[in-house]
Amino acid sequence: MKKAIVFLLAAGILSCNAGQQGQSDGRHLEQLEQSDIFDMAVFEAERAAWEASGLSAYQFTAEIFGPRMDTFTVTVRPGTEPEVRCEGQDRGMKTNDPEWVFEWAFAPLRGVTIDELYASMRENAVMDASENRIVRIRYNKEYHYPESFFSGPSETGIDGGWYDFKITQFEVLGSGDEGL
Repeated sequence: MKKAIVFLLAAGILSCNAGQQGQSDGRHLEQLEQSDIFDMAVFEAERAAWEASGLSAYQFTAEIFGPRMDTFTVTVRPGTEPEVRCEGQDRGMKTNDPEWVFEWAFAPLRGVTIDELYASMRENAVMDASENRIVRIRYNKEYHYPESFFSGPSETGIDGGWYDFKITQFEVLGSGDEGL
């Protein structure tokens, strides 16, 4: 009986330590899998699949963790500027200023539409990989947008210099022309 209890305690301690591994560098979002390591050919195929979908009206909520932490909801409709609402700690941000939003909403990524974010992720991944940083990305299997994008130091335990982007909700919207 004592051996069983000791075994269970040891297994519990090991599982707790395994769950914390890799989190000491401050990542707030789920750990991405080894299979999510950035691959340019996969990236371009997913980007092409997103573009081929032709989605032009959608809404998503995304979180950014890193230099600053916040949550934004972005609504994209054809022929209009994207609508951006800050849902997080900086609710008073200038989300009505398209130039500010493009540069800073998801900094260090630039842009707010999926197309803009794809372009920025490609640029950042190339630069970060040249600096021997870990770059990971996960794609949505149905619509092919990037669900998660992470960049951080290649050595574990280094504090700072990392960021996580994650789309937590995504919805395809009607074009608004249904009643015409």
